[in-house]
Amino acid sequence: IVTEGGLAVRAAAGASSTIPIVTASAADPFLGGLVENLSRPGRNITGFVSMERDISGKVFGILKEMLPALGRIAVLASRPIWPLFAPGQDQAAKALGIEYGFIDMPQPEAVGAAMRQALAEGAGGAVMRGSPYFSSVQRRLIIDSAAEHRLPTIYERRDDAERGGLVSYAPNVEDQYRATAEYVVRILAGEKPGELPIQQPTKFEMVINLKTA
Repeated sequence: IVTEGGLAVRAAAGASSTIPIVTASAADPFLGGLVENLSRPGRNITGFVSMERDISGKVFGILKEMLPALGRIAVLASRPIWPLFAPGQDQAAKALGIEYGFIDMPQPEAVGAAMRQALAEGAGGAVMRGSPYFSSVQRRLIIDSAAEHRLPTIYERRDDAERGGLVSYAPNVEDQYRATAEYVVRILAGEKPGELPIQQPTKFEMVINLKTA
């Protein structure tokens, strides 16, 4: 089973303890406690992580550098993933002297209301979380809504910036999927997933859409 995102890998692990599971990208390197050792994860799980949890504060810094007068950031995300990102964001907000608040966006179609709430709460910029679960059509809806409300927004995927989003900061998702395919081949050839290390990205890309800027 190939998954993307921590919620998906936990659901797959709950369904089977024997079928090999390879995650192509997950924000939490320890997959919500499913593994204790990244070099030898054990069980039936391995794959690649995006480190979004650990760089959650970095994206605050990028927005602050782009918008020096920024005083408040809105984090648009579904409620179940809020606790994953809160520690890094708390630390960054304190260091940068800004405030932030989560806004629940359980479905991409709710982005208009989420953007309006962000502006009503005084946000000068936004962070989008959860894009691996959104289709290309839904992500276009989010990008268009950010433009309509003139709310500078940073995204989790390069192609969001290429589609018209202001800026993205993330590892290269295409590279991770190619590496995931290599892991699948190795597992089908007989290697055990629990003996393949969970790998973290070593290179991150910041992409700015100059037209949107």
